[in-house]
Amino acid sequence: MKHWLHSLSFIRMKEKIMKNRNKLLIIGLILMILLNLALLASIRMGDSKDGRSKQRGHNRTTQPFEKELGLTAEQIEQFKTSRVEYRKQVAEVSKTIYRTRGELYKNLKAGNTENVDSLVSVIGDGHEQLEVLNYQHFTELGSILTEEQKPEFAQIIRKMMMSGPGRNMEGGPQLQRRRGN
Repeated sequence: MKHWLHSLSFIRMKEKIMKNRNKLLIIGLILMILLNLALLASIRMGDSKDGRSKQRGHNRTTQPFEKELGLTAEQIEQFKTSRVEYRKQVAEVSKTIYRTRGELYKNLKAGNTENVDSLVSVIGDGHEQLEVLNYQHFTELGSILTEEQKPEFAQIIRKMMMSGPGRNMEGGPQLQRRRGN
């Protein structure tokens, strides 16, 4: 009898842990989505403040490099070629993330929590791949530059990477200080 009660309480405890775990995973996913939306909103607001529009041929992403680094025509073409390939790769990974999120929300709507871990893992892996693609892209761009251009390039990249929402120049979370503290 004692063994049966112990097994029953163990099963209940395990069910409770799984429910809490799934809730935490869903909350974490929702937070990731909200952060992505905030990032997209801040990027769009930054574009409209500067009076820039999304141009296709001569993209605004090369302009800081052209002006501040004094890129040659050959370097500009190499930057553009690199950017085209980079965007293809990012689009592939982004599609996978988007489709997987769709699956996750279908499961949420249906009350299915069986494969939450694997879906969240695919989404997390996708974000990791995006970070690797960013790093590889910037490394490739750096290899196009002369030794004189590389220090300024590093500064531009640092500004770009650290100017997102919730970041300070050290790359950590930005802490808001209240007046009087």
